[in-house]
Amino acid sequence: MSSPVDDNAATLDCLDRQMIHALQVDGRAAFRRIAAVLGVSEQTVARRYRRLHGSGFLRVLGRLDPHRQGGTEWLIRVQARPNSARALADTIASYPQAVWVGLTAGGSELVCTVRAPGEDGRNEILLERLPRTAQVLTIRSYAVLHRFDVGQLYWSGYPDLLDSDQVAALAPARATTTPGPLRKGDEVLLHALAADGRRAYADLAAHTNWPRSRVVTRIAELRDSGALYFEVEFSPRIMGFQTTAYLWLNVTPSQLDSTGHALAEHPETAWVAAVAGPENLVAVVIVRTHDELYRYINHRIGALQGVHTTEISLQLHQVKQADSLSNGDRLTALTPTS
Repeated sequence: MSSPVDDNAATLDCLDRQMIHALQVDGRAAFRRIAAVLGVSEQTVARRYRRLHGSGFLRVLGRLDPHRQGGTEWLIRVQARPNSARALADTIASYPQAVWVGLTAGGSELVCTVRAPGEDGRNEILLERLPRTAQVLTIRSYAVLHRFDVGQLYWSGYPDLLDSDQVAALAPARATTTPGPLRKGDEVLLHALAADGRRAYADLAAHTNWPRSRVVTRIAELRDSGALYFEVEFSPRIMGFQTTAYLWLNVTPSQLDSTGHALAEHPETAWVAAVAGPENLVAVVIVRTHDELYRYINHRIGALQGVHTTEISLQLHQVKQADSLSNGDRLTALTPTS
């Protein structure tokens, strides 16, 4: 993911965008199935996927839902001393628990997502390591309480989306069982899917030393319980969306749920969650320009009842997402998510 790429390799047309949307609906959908929905050949879909994936602009990753596994997820805002934020961001990116690290606020602040199996993992990062570093001025932490998804867990503010019938034809079944504890050998399987969510069943079988049938069954079980999901990472910039911002909102508690759902329905939002911290609602917004962001804040946020204050942090640079270091802003993780 770190080699230079030709910008022309990532020029997207309508079919590219529809293929990306299809993968957002089901990251492990077979190329044959996607092709049937899009009305093109399987070879066409496979070729386009390989072009974008090979250029480093697109990947599908398997993720464990930390909430369904009894873990916790935190958003951390760290104000750093001038000229030291990037070095601090690199340090935090080296922590296994930090899965999302970005620079905001003119490069003097960083925002990260920390996934911890329990309180000990969180304390090790927040209460022991960070305050000891001279670069840190202030820390604000937010426990993620609830993710507003309105039926989907991905950003879809770009053009040429699939219609409702096409989405229905691709959508996997919603979680129907309660996640149980992970089994022996699951860690190896999940580690492989975290690196490449579309890795072939035969390759996964060889990697885990399991029969192929066991790999197929275990992935299905994990997905059916909601413990495992697949997300698509790509840069909104290749679709012309140059501005990503965090919105930190203070909302009247009685209107928190309705406001969160309303925000999640906006095509501009990529992630919306109720949090415990200095603010109680956080949203990630993706738009084309700063002027679009201004209009969104003025017209869409301004029209919501119960919003008392809004703080905006513009993302300048993505340092880490989904457990891997990024190459500049080539990839932008669209779900710091659960």
